[in-house]
Amino acid sequence: MSVNQIAYWRNWINNRQEIPMTEDGYIIRYIMANQYSNTWVKRWVCCTTQKNLYAFIKYVLLPSIIISKNMGLKDGEVYIDVCEYNETLGILEHAGQEGYEKAVEDYVRWFEEVDNLEDRDAALSEIRDFLCKVSSEIDFRKGLFVEINLYEDISFVGRALIKEYEEDDMVEDLEDMMGLSCKDIEDLFDNIRKNKFMLRRISTLLNEKLY
Repeated sequence: MSVNQIAYWRNWINNRQEIPMTEDGYIIRYIMANQYSNTWVKRWVCCTTQKNLYAFIKYVLLPSIIISKNMGLKDGEVYIDVCEYNETLGILEHAGQEGYEKAVEDYVRWFEEVDNLEDRDAALSEIRDFLCKVSSEIDFRKGLFVEINLYEDISFVGRALIKEYEEDDMVEDLEDMMGLSCKDIEDLFDNIRKNKFMLRRISTLLNEKLY
């Protein structure tokens, strides 16, 4: 456990620290929705180092997902917070909700898998595969929808967004939300390393414009 990393992400969660997008930082987009209560959270986050990335997965994403699944659905909430390993286990076991034993089992397995990825300095594609696996294990038909996307850096986001919205036949929605044509979106992200002004503003654009 990294106390410094937990404090870093806790300051971010509590709005005491802003994390700007950087040229080379890993980008995570996460969406969690409680379909019973129609409550949801979404966020684009920059993890400026690989250590930040692993800490965000272990101490923000995994506990938030498993607690939202086991407790949040019944309470009509989506849980998003920073929790270390033993704290997460304690929350699940103390609440004793139906199915908490399976929730503990899943969480322990996920956490060990992330530790393994970190210990052997896994490729980004393996981390991305792990996040996709976690999302797929959360059956949206049972009330909780989870989607997590991982990008190598901010310049990869534009074309990935266009491809995603094209596959859903929603390109016009993307253009309307961002106020830009697909060509302009491509150019914006392809050239963002050279555009320091937009690099400073891109987090606000993504978090406030896109759903």
